[in-house]
Amino acid sequence: MKCACMFVCLWLVFAGFVFPQAGGTDKELIKQVIDDSIGWFKTKDFNRLFEIFPLDPNLFLFQPTSQGTVIGGEAFRQSTDLWRDKNNVYLWHKVKDLRINLSASGTVAWWSAMLDDCGSYGGREFCWKDCRWTGVAEKRNGKWVIVQGHFSFPRDNAQAEAPAEEAAPVEEFADYQSMRQRVGELFAQKKYAAAALILRGGLDKFTDHQVANTYNLALSALLQKDQEKAIYWLEEGHRRGLFFSKWAFLAEFWKPLTGHDRFKAILQENDRLIAAAQKQGSMKLELVKPAAFDPKRRYPLFIALHGGGENMADFKPRWTSPRLQKEFVVAYVQSSQVADMKGFHWQEDAVTIEELTAAYKEVQQQIDIDPKRVYIGGFSSGGYGSMIALFSGSIPVKGFVILCPELPADPDDAQLALLAKRKIRGTLLTTEFDRRIERQKAFVNRLNAGRVAVKLKITPNIGQWYPENLPQLIDQALKFM
Repeated sequence: MKCACMFVCLWLVFAGFVFPQAGGTDKELIKQVIDDSIGWFKTKDFNRLFEIFPLDPNLFLFQPTSQGTVIGGEAFRQSTDLWRDKNNVYLWHKVKDLRINLSASGTVAWWSAMLDDCGSYGGREFCWKDCRWTGVAEKRNGKWVIVQGHFSFPRDNAQAEAPAEEAAPVEEFADYQSMRQRVGELFAQKKYAAAALILRGGLDKFTDHQVANTYNLALSALLQKDQEKAIYWLEEGHRRGLFFSKWAFLAEFWKPLTGHDRFKAILQENDRLIAAAQKQGSMKLELVKPAAFDPKRRYPLFIALHGGGENMADFKPRWTSPRLQKEFVVAYVQSSQVADMKGFHWQEDAVTIEELTAAYKEVQQQIDIDPKRVYIGGFSSGGYGSMIALFSGSIPVKGFVILCPELPADPDDAQLALLAKRKIRGTLLTTEFDRRIERQKAFVNRLNAGRVAVKLKITPNIGQWYPENLPQLIDQALKFM
């Protein structure tokens, strides 16, 4: 038996005992005690556990492994530290075929049952299925306490103790992209359980992608209508020190969880973690000069803004073109506004204006820029930031190229007149399956109606992402401007 499995087995055996003190018959009270003796771990109520579990030297608990035998209440309490480990987590349990017998005196009871009990250690799930369970409870000072327990598996059912994910073969992947593609295929086929097995296997293998894997594990559980397990995986992400995107839970499929107290706590904790990360955020600027840069020349400037959830390192290799490389100084700007663990966004208007103004001034201090040839653009949230900078007039922008943008409110008549007077020209690039395409079309129509020349280019057969021919599309847009 693996070490991690041993830890989980221990909590399965020694879970706390919650004892109702009033109401109901003795058998009803004992039934509740038996169920809660496993279920207490869901909330880790140790005060309750120690209040009701007797410090009795005659306490005896047998489990399937010899190392797990407990003799005496003091030994039991000493064994509880492992349950405090945040990696040791309750998932679910079920007590089946319960039989309870009372002594003639009414002060002693014994029972037999079959137990299913699942937990997780460090994100790895372990289950007992059809565990045979017997025990003895005693009524002391009007309260039922458990004084003896015995857990076992039939010899011909050795797999009952195995980790849940070892019950079926799991596909192996050499790299994260291959795993991601396979998981996407299984989601498309609605084979969510199979996808979850792969995601669990990749959780600790592809450590740079734990946010995506825990999120998708939660989603796979939710799509199987297992709300408890969905919440567990989101909590597991937080236990690992991760946090999710600002927009991670806005989609319709998360709505079934909105009334759940633990989900509300997850949202609050996620906001807290984002706020803590935000305190460390700062705007970053990286300048890329043309290949044959001449410090005596004035160059046009292109300010390039990453998408929401991206960073500069993600964005730079995607947003380039032959003309940008040959003719322009390109200022790649990374926002300070935290979107998720690795990415940032441009959605806070005042912060965006402040940071882009500062970035422009910093560029001017380093390179002789032609202020009449300043252009701006970016992907998604970067498109939004580009429009905010354009409409505010904080930077002398002459034109724009934006891809699959989130868009601000349409400019009013006065703003349109000013843009037309400045002879602003631009290109809005989008994709056929971008969910915002109708809004983007309306935005282009509004600007053209105000005599601001804007082209719309739609790439077919892809969603909101970078087209393969983006370098050519950027150069066409630069020529139009």
